[in-house]
Amino acid sequence: MDIFKAKEKYGDRFTLIGNVSPQELASQTPTATFTFTQKLPTKLKPGGGYILSSGYSINPAETLENWLAMREACAQFGSYRQ
Repeated sequence: MDIFKAKEKYGDRFTLIGNVSPQELASQTPTATFTFTQKLPTKLKPGGGYILSSGYSINPAETLENWLAMREACAQFGSYRQ
């Protein structure tokens, strides 16, 4: 399911978690991973109900560089604090 559509349709009733897929973390560049990851909280945290994380388990094919890019995007854009 598209997480952006899910937020639009159910965001006032559910907390959404994740959506940085293991495939993204294994196959994309760190820059692409950062760009996608920053989009998630930017679009999904207004109104609350979003927790940024990987899609599910850690896959051995995922790169450390992409995990660090996801972490940096989360640090910069993921906080609800002002």
